[in-house]
Parts: sequence; C-alpha cells; structure tokens
Amino acid sequence: MNKNNVYVVGFPKSGNTWLARIISGSIGANIYSDVENDVINRSDYKKSVKEKDIGIQRVHWIDAEEKEILASKIVYIIRDPRDSFISGFYHNYRMIHESNVKKSIILKLLFRWEIKNFNKSWNWSLSARLHTLKTFAKNILRLKFKGIGVENVGNWSDHVNFWTSFDNVCLVRYEDLLANPESEVTRILNTIKIDYDINSVRNSIKNESFNKKKEEFLASGDIDNFKFLRKGKSGDWRFILDKKLSKLIQEKHYLVMKKYNYINE
Repeated sequence: MNKNNVYVVGFPKSGNTWLARIISGSIGANIYSDVENDVINRSDYKKSVKEKDIGIQRVHWIDAEEKEILASKIVYIIRDPRDSFISGFYHNYRMIHESNVKKSIILKLLFRWEIKNFNKSWNWSLSARLHTLKTFAKNILRLKFKGIGVENVGNWSDHVNFWTSFDNVCLVRYEDLLANPESEVTRILNTIKIDYDINSVRNSIKNESFNKKKEEFLASGDIDNFKFLRKGKSGDWRFILDKKLSKLIQEKHYLVMKKYNYINE
C-alpha cells in the first residue's frame, strides 16, 4: 500500500463496508480484501479490475505503527454503538429473526448476553468463539498455526478514541452518511484529496444503496450477502433494546457517545 491508498476503518457493523464500496465506485478504485468472511467484497470486486491506481482496504483494525499505513489516507466511520451491537448480534446469528427473539425467553437471554459482550469486545460472541475453535481444528489438521483466532477490535470507546487521535484521519458518522450521502462522500474525498466526478459519486451512492444491493443479492441467489445486509437504518435500537440494556451501554460509553452526539440531554 502507498500514500495514495485509502483505509476505511470502523468498529464492526459501523458501515465501513458500505462506505468503502461507495468510495470505490466514486473514484473507480479497487477494494482489496484478504479476509475470508468479507464475502461481500471478495465475491463482487474480485471479478473486475478498476482503472484507478488507488487501492481501498476495508478493515476493523490495523497496526497503526506501520509507517506505510500512517502515510496512507484513513477514513474512520463511527456509528451509534447501540445500533452496532444489535447489528453485530444478528450478523453472528443470521439464522435468528427478530420476531423469534421477541417470542423466546431463551433467545432473549442469548440476545442480552451477547449485547453485553459486544459492549466489551467483538470477539466475545458465541459464534465467533465457535468459529475460532473450528479454525483451530482445521489448522491443526493442515499443520497451519498462523492466523488462528477472531479479530480482536476491543472496546467500542477505546476503538473510537484510538482512531480519532490521528491527524490524518477523516471522520464520518454513519448517521450523517445515511442522511446526506452526497455531501458526506464529497467532503470525505475533498478531505483526503482525491479527485472525483460528481456524477460518479451520485451513481455509486445509488448503486450501493441498501435496498438495491439486497434486491441484487436476492435475485442472484447470493444468500450470504443478502443476510450480511440487515436493515441499514439509524436509531433502530430504540425499538429493540429495553431501557436497562440501553442504559448499560450508555453508562459504559457515555463520554464518547456524548462527544459524538449520540446522547442528547
């Protein structure tokens, strides 16, 4: 990677896949992904090579001490943690529908337990743990021991504070991107100093819209990516989290949530 390349960073389920794809389409650049579970980018973008001599990498965590990364352009997307945690639960438990959680006491307990764990660390989810064990077993059989485990991105507040501490990071709120995509995308591209055509930006925003991509994946039979895209809404936590669970998250991340206008008093 070089200084012309772009890292789109965000806590899991904060919209960095969506943002990376919009930027990719806006400037005609490739998205690079070596992560096995990044099916939405690996399956779609590996089929074509774009002309722009700029690479985009969508990640949740990178080693910021690497000079080549610090020299790159970094865009950090932040989302209300209450929405991120809920989306994280249904990402790891794609076989469970919201209606089932409302009806089942057992699933309600699982939901509460997982939300509390996301409040601590992404890789505390039961499915992530099981995935780790499965990967570990496969690697033993293949005599491969590198890359074992799930991505540890840590605490939400720590994640946000870390990435927003760098001067070369362009910050965007998921909620602002959702409400005003064109103005936010052009602001990002102007900030990281990448030339663009406004029509390309508009087309990319349209092509990467949540509903359009869901329809495309469903029509093509791509169920994995269809399930990867859940709702794409803002403030859905108000209808899903009970007051006790919402208060727990707010107390845990009060300072950062307040700083980025996720708490209005």
